[in-house]
Amino acid sequence: MKESEIRTLFFRMANLFNFSYDDYTVEEWLRVLEHIPFEQAEVNLDAYALNPDNEYAPRPGILAAKSILQAKGPAVLDAAETMIMLENRDKETFVPMPKTVKEAMKRIALSTTNDRDGTRTIAITAESGS
Repeated sequence: MKESEIRTLFFRMANLFNFSYDDYTVEEWLRVLEHIPFEQAEVNLDAYALNPDNEYAPRPGILAAKSILQAKGPAVLDAAETMIMLENRDKETFVPMPKTVKEAMKRIALSTTNDRDGTRTIAITAESGS
Protein backbone atom coordinates (compact mmCIF):
# COMPACT_ATOMS: atom_id res chain seq x y z
CA MET A 1 0.00 0.00 0.00
CA LYS A 2 1.21 3.52 -0.74
CA GLU A 3 1.15 6.56 1.52
CA SER A 4 -1.53 8.19 -0.63
CA GLU A 5 -3.74 5.13 -0.12
CA ILE A 6 -3.23 5.25 3.66
CA ARG A 7 -4.24 8.91 3.57
CA THR A 8 -7.34 8.00 1.53
CA LEU A 9 -8.30 5.41 4.16
CA PHE A 10 -7.68 7.95 6.94
CA PHE A 11 -9.79 10.56 5.16
CA ARG A 12 -12.65 8.05 4.95
CA MET A 13 -12.16 7.00 8.59
CA ALA A 14 -12.22 10.64 9.69
CA ASN A 15 -15.58 11.04 7.95
CA LEU A 16 -17.00 7.77 9.26
CA PHE A 17 -15.68 7.89 12.83
CA ASN A 18 -14.26 10.41 15.28
CA PHE A 19 -10.75 9.86 13.92
CA SER A 20 -7.84 12.25 13.61
CA TYR A 21 -4.31 11.60 12.39
CA ASP A 22 -0.94 13.17 11.79
CA ASP A 23 2.09 12.37 9.64
CA TYR A 24 3.55 10.02 12.26
CA THR A 25 0.30 8.01 12.34
CA VAL A 26 0.40 7.78 8.54
CA GLU A 27 4.02 6.51 8.69
CA GLU A 28 3.22 3.86 11.32
CA TRP A 29 0.15 2.55 9.52
CA LEU A 30 2.10 2.49 6.26
CA ARG A 31 4.85 0.45 7.95
CA VAL A 32 2.28 -2.06 9.24
CA LEU A 33 0.11 -2.19 6.12
CA GLU A 34 2.70 -1.80 3.35
CA HIS A 35 2.17 -5.39 2.09
CA ILE A 36 -1.64 -5.25 2.24
CA PRO A 37 -3.50 -4.46 -0.99
CA PHE A 38 -5.44 -1.19 -0.81
CA GLU A 39 -8.58 -2.86 -2.19
CA GLN A 40 -8.52 -5.40 0.65
CA ALA A 41 -8.23 -2.64 3.27
CA GLU A 42 -11.06 -0.72 1.61
CA VAL A 43 -13.40 -3.73 1.60
CA ASN A 44 -12.60 -4.37 5.27
CA LEU A 45 -13.19 -0.71 6.17
CA ASP A 46 -16.58 -0.80 4.46
CA ALA A 47 -17.57 -3.99 6.28
CA TYR A 48 -16.34 -2.57 9.59
CA ALA A 49 -18.23 0.71 9.08
CA LEU A 50 -21.48 -1.12 8.31
CA ASN A 51 -21.45 -2.88 11.70
CA PRO A 52 -23.48 -0.68 14.08
CA ASP A 53 -21.53 -2.03 17.08
CA ASN A 54 -18.31 -0.39 15.84
CA GLU A 55 -18.20 3.08 17.34
CA TYR A 56 -14.49 3.73 16.90
CA ALA A 57 -12.13 3.65 13.94
CA PRO A 58 -10.63 0.24 13.14
CA ARG A 59 -7.13 -0.85 14.07
CA PRO A 60 -4.67 -1.76 11.30
CA GLY A 61 -5.27 -5.49 11.86
CA ILE A 62 -8.95 -5.08 10.98
CA LEU A 63 -8.04 -3.56 7.63
CA ALA A 64 -5.35 -6.20 6.99
CA ALA A 65 -7.59 -9.20 7.68
CA LYS A 66 -8.46 -11.41 4.75
CA SER A 67 -11.95 -10.62 3.58
CA ILE A 68 -14.63 -13.28 3.28
CA LEU A 69 -14.16 -13.25 -0.50
CA GLN A 70 -10.46 -14.06 -0.11
CA ALA A 71 -10.87 -16.75 2.51
CA LYS A 72 -9.95 -20.13 1.14
CA GLY A 73 -11.38 -23.40 2.28
CA PRO A 74 -13.44 -26.32 1.12
CA ALA A 75 -16.40 -25.48 -1.08
CA VAL A 76 -19.82 -25.72 0.52
CA LEU A 77 -22.08 -28.17 -1.26
CA ASP A 78 -25.65 -27.33 -2.14
CA ALA A 79 -28.52 -29.67 -1.19
CA ALA A 80 -28.42 -31.75 -4.38
CA GLU A 81 -24.64 -32.21 -4.22
CA THR A 82 -24.89 -33.17 -0.56
CA MET A 83 -27.54 -35.79 -1.34
CA ILE A 84 -25.39 -37.32 -4.09
CA MET A 85 -22.35 -37.34 -1.81
CA LEU A 86 -24.30 -39.10 0.96
CA GLU A 87 -25.77 -41.66 -1.44
CA ASN A 88 -22.31 -42.49 -2.78
CA ARG A 89 -20.91 -42.73 0.73
CA ASP A 90 -23.72 -45.10 1.75
CA LYS A 91 -23.04 -47.30 -1.29
CA GLU A 92 -19.34 -47.48 -0.40
CA THR A 93 -19.84 -48.20 3.30
CA PHE A 94 -22.98 -50.38 3.26
CA VAL A 95 -22.58 -53.55 5.28
CA PRO A 96 -25.46 -56.03 5.06
CA MET A 97 -27.01 -57.22 8.31
CA PRO A 98 -25.70 -60.67 9.28
CA LYS A 99 -28.20 -63.49 8.82
CA THR A 100 -28.05 -64.43 12.52
CA VAL A 101 -29.04 -60.91 13.53
CA LYS A 102 -31.95 -60.91 11.06
CA GLU A 103 -33.19 -64.22 12.46
CA ALA A 104 -32.89 -62.99 16.05
CA MET A 105 -34.88 -59.86 15.17
CA LYS A 106 -37.62 -61.98 13.57
CA ARG A 107 -37.84 -64.13 16.71
CA ILE A 108 -38.11 -61.02 18.88
CA ALA A 109 -40.81 -59.55 16.64
CA LEU A 110 -42.79 -62.78 16.67
CA SER A 111 -42.53 -63.13 20.44
CA THR A 112 -44.16 -59.76 21.19
CA THR A 113 -47.67 -59.69 22.58
CA ASN A 114 -50.17 -56.91 23.03
CA ASP A 115 -51.25 -56.45 26.65
CA ARG A 116 -54.73 -55.34 27.63
CA ASP A 117 -53.58 -51.77 28.19
CA GLY A 118 -52.18 -51.55 24.63
CA THR A 119 -48.50 -51.90 25.53
CA ARG A 120 -46.33 -54.47 23.85
CA THR A 121 -44.38 -57.02 25.81
CA ILE A 122 -41.33 -58.77 24.45
CA ALA A 123 -40.62 -62.24 25.73
CA ILE A 124 -36.86 -62.64 25.94
CA THR A 125 -35.51 -66.12 26.29
CA ALA A 126 -31.93 -67.15 26.88
CA GLU A 127 -30.43 -69.23 24.12
CA SER A 128 -27.57 -71.57 24.58
CA GLY A 129 -24.64 -70.78 22.33
CA SER A 130 -23.09 -74.28 22.63
